[in-house]
Amino acid sequence: MKVLITGASGFIGGHLAKACLLAGYMPIALLRLDSTYSELLETMETCQGLEALLPVDAVVHLAARVHQMKEGGQGSLTEFRKANVDYTMAVAKAALSAGAKLFIFLSTMKVYGESAGVYSEKGTPCPSDPYGKSKLEAEAALSELFASQDQAKLVIFRIPMVYGPGNKGNMLTLLSFARFGLPLPIGAATEKRSFLYVENLISAVLTVIQYDYFKLDKVGIWNIADEKDISSSELYRLICQALGKNVFLPRVSPSLFSFFGRGIRSIRAVGSRLFDQYQMETHSFRKRFGWRPPYSCQSGVDQTSDWFLKKHENKR
Repeated sequence: MKVLITGASGFIGGHLAKACLLAGYMPIALLRLDSTYSELLETMETCQGLEALLPVDAVVHLAARVHQMKEGGQGSLTEFRKANVDYTMAVAKAALSAGAKLFIFLSTMKVYGESAGVYSEKGTPCPSDPYGKSKLEAEAALSELFASQDQAKLVIFRIPMVYGPGNKGNMLTLLSFARFGLPLPIGAATEKRSFLYVENLISAVLTVIQYDYFKLDKVGIWNIADEKDISSSELYRLICQALGKNVFLPRVSPSLFSFFGRGIRSIRAVGSRLFDQYQMETHSFRKRFGWRPPYSCQSGVDQTSDWFLKKHENKR
């Protein structure tokens, strides 16, 4: 089976490409003209641009303009739409022309908005930032395209924050804090939140690829997360334990936390929605596909922490 991967040189794409190779598939990296080659890409077949798209069986579309904490307001919505809607649709149409039977699109939990709560696929999305809005628009455009044809099936995964070896963003910030045993004032952050270990995401993607094609709906939208939701304070404690640090987490109210971190960008970023409940219902996908996340959150944090330690050891 030939599996085309956009964003193959990225964090999630690298894990997926390796998993496809281990599963006996032929991963093909779709590269933009300005793409930089990595060691992983040298082991894969590549396709430079949509015009040169090879015949493929399945497409996993990971490439996107991702959410940035420093980007706010509506000013960047145009750029998000170019990358997350226009380019996504160009890839989807090229994939259909290349004979693809399955198109997997990675969306985000941010389509549900920023309000605290528990979100299911049956709820009404209400994104509040350009990233979430562009992803929801891409979902709608893809759904319309695939519902109008009989060649291929569309699967959309809505996911929370993904962590694992090679990740960046807020998880990397937490790892950096834990490395020095910093007692973050988040003891009061006890509301549950959904997270997703990268290998659990890869397992879900491969489950769909291996599923009986004829039993798939034309369009399926699914929430994916680790089996157990944990609070932000629990996550930080797991990270500290994995790094061999025993820290005390002071119980500070959200307003005081924001006050303490007002002059430190990394703390402000980590503090965003840190104290609120933000969970996804994921039983629908598990029931439909007979799937369970193969890795616990503890295992995922341990693997991520091991990678982080080796990364810093190699810098010495």
